[in-house]
Amino acid sequence: MNYVQAFIDNISFPTTLEELEIYGSRFNMEEILGIMNEYDLENDLKCETEGWTVPRWAKIDDIVFFYHAKTANSRISRLVTELNRNKDDYCETDYWFMMNSLSRAKSIWSNYGGKIFAIGRVAGAPYSEEDYQETKLHWSSNIYAAIDHIFVLENPIDISEFNDKITVSRQSSITSVVGEDFVYLKGLIIKKNKYVWDYFIQSVAQPLPLSKVTSENWLSVTNPYRRSFFLEAQFRAYYVDHLLPLIGDRKKIYRECVCMKQGCSLTRVDNVIHLQGKYFPVEVKLNVSIERDLKDQLEQYLNVDSVSLAKDITVIGKEMLNTIMVIDTEAIYLFKDNTLRPIYYLDNLQNANDVNDLKKLLRKLATG
Repeated sequence: MNYVQAFIDNISFPTTLEELEIYGSRFNMEEILGIMNEYDLENDLKCETEGWTVPRWAKIDDIVFFYHAKTANSRISRLVTELNRNKDDYCETDYWFMMNSLSRAKSIWSNYGGKIFAIGRVAGAPYSEEDYQETKLHWSSNIYAAIDHIFVLENPIDISEFNDKITVSRQSSITSVVGEDFVYLKGLIIKKNKYVWDYFIQSVAQPLPLSKVTSENWLSVTNPYRRSFFLEAQFRAYYVDHLLPLIGDRKKIYRECVCMKQGCSLTRVDNVIHLQGKYFPVEVKLNVSIERDLKDQLEQYLNVDSVSLAKDITVIGKEMLNTIMVIDTEAIYLFKDNTLRPIYYLDNLQNANDVNDLKKLLRKLATG
């Protein structure tokens, strides 16, 4: 049994002829489907795609439902009309290339439009990638991840079979599928499809029992679900806020501490703890690999003139460690000399002895 998050990836179609000209040769459904009708669904389909759109909170092993937008058909038809109306603007080769892309898209839509047609698994941590094309892209997101172990459904699931329970977002390419919604959709797919991967059968979307988290059991309760947090506030409240008092020299932790540096705007670091006679700034993220300008942000907390820890407590810069601890759902990192490096992976943090070992490591690094 594997606890996961899940989401529907809504695949539509280019909205302009300019975008079609750029991407028509690699209409991204074909990255999954390959040449239509060539898959033997009785065999394992071990195709993998890099750079697929995912939500910021996606984690390795999360489930992806690939859905081809019902509205894509109207986009395709509109572009056919527009292309014919502006035929003289294109050379013969470009015109037929684009018309062939539209014809191929029509064929794909006739089989898969308005249906969940494939399932995959997130294979790597999400990352941010700035759009390098000047053209506005119809999927708009710049958060991507590799998807592997994709299998195409022999019996795709039409939206009419689940839209009374799950509303596919029209404003976003991503629709989260949680709790009972996941149970329902998973059951529907398994009922109608003989060939599915074991990872899908064994996946379970179960909410984190936050009400059961205490200062005594937080590590054992939250560890199996750590990667399922999709809000930083959740990760801070149910994991980091329990961890920090145990690894500092004092149980007191300070929150939202104002950093003051001459000539710069005021900034706020998430936490400050006390370690080896100095104060240690701590920043909390869900996933450092998708944070834009993270190093620039962290630099704001270094070489400060003073830090306001609380309403009536301010410390001067020399009382602060000139290193920042960063914690995300995968690891603990240190940021120094414009370098962010992992020092401890949270999968190794299983019990009180591990916490003590981590504390010793931090003390050593703080004095090194």
